[in-house]
Amino acid sequence: MRWYRKAETWLAILALVVAGAAIVPGVMALVPANRSASADANGDRRAQQEEEEKKARADGPPVSIAGGGADYVPQYFAFPGATTSLGPAAGYAIGTPAYRSWLDSNDVRVVGAGAARFTVRALHEGTVIIQGMRLTDVRCTAPTDGTLVLPGPIGGPGEEVEKTVLAFDLAERSPRARTLLPGDTGSHFALGDPYFSKSIYLEGGAAGDARTFEVYFVAGSQDCEFGLDVNVTSNDKESWVPAELAEGVKRSQVAAFATRYRSIVAPTGPEDGWVGQKLVPVGTPIPGLTVTSPARNQEVAQTGATGHLGR
Repeated sequence: MRWYRKAETWLAILALVVAGAAIVPGVMALVPANRSASADANGDRRAQQEEEEKKARADGPPVSIAGGGADYVPQYFAFPGATTSLGPAAGYAIGTPAYRSWLDSNDVRVVGAGAARFTVRALHEGTVIIQGMRLTDVRCTAPTDGTLVLPGPIGGPGEEVEKTVLAFDLAERSPRARTLLPGDTGSHFALGDPYFSKSIYLEGGAAGDARTFEVYFVAGSQDCEFGLDVNVTSNDKESWVPAELAEGVKRSQVAAFATRYRSIVAPTGPEDGWVGQKLVPVGTPIPGLTVTSPARNQEVAQTGATGHLGR
């Protein structure tokens, strides 16, 4: 009977092998189905996420407005306080971090004209229309007359960015966005007709169009601080969206030229490699800026008829 038990054992093993062979194709057939179900689930999640993002864009602001850095040079600067000694600042090279820190520590403000560069990106689906800009919460005071800091030599242009350029003349009773006519924005500003006689159209959505603006603010007879709003129409709804004038900055300030300063700081000459600055006598002639615009009947030198300051 021993041979019979062995035969039974082998028959049992053979049955298991046959059964396993029958099961494997069924199991293998389930793998593509499971993979397909997983892919479908991932696709559903992506579709849901895209739908949620689309709804968030529709419920949110029509555009984003992110500030960057404008390349406007040269710039005059002014401090509220007089400067009797430069100390270590006499050796600061213009444009270095130490020089910038020195300006900031003296409550510096740009004199004559300032600039902001920002990018408007359409977020809503469909067409987003930019129809205007306005200055907001404008606060003006008498010109800062403590220390005038003269600009150094002009460096080369920065990275060229395709941009839309316009300007505000702060001498206007109600400053409005105007065309900036061709010219040297280092010494002369010529402003023309209102800029937004034609609207700007951007297509929105996940990969919405963007437009970079460079906006100049030309001082009048007072120091002025202000914000800037952009007029946007989307889905037949008009809104004013605050602009970021520089990275993280919502307000800007531009000082007017004073008729007299208590002290003047100028860069050292080429014999010193333009590294450093010095105090110069009050009344030293400076180039200043000239401006023509509809708000000014004729070209007016912001530094007065003689083109001198401190007299």
